[in-house]
Amino acid sequence: MPEAWSRLKSVLDRDGLTTADLVRRVSEQGDRINAKSLYRLADPQEPLEKVDMRVIGAVCQALGVEIGDIL
Repeated sequence: MPEAWSRLKSVLDRDGLTTADLVRRVSEQGDRINAKSLYRLADPQEPLEKVDMRVIGAVCQALGVEIGDIL
């Protein structure tokens, strides 16, 4: 099976944000996402093993991007 990689770190860098900023934004919009999941998703060195669409949806909403920008 081909590996999939997250582009979240690139999106954060482009917007001048850190993963901690993202954790705050997600929390402020009322989504309860484990911060560890967001840090894992933002790690460009690790291929994605599985994707929780609830997490991706919260990230996309917090950053104002589409799912294709992240995955």
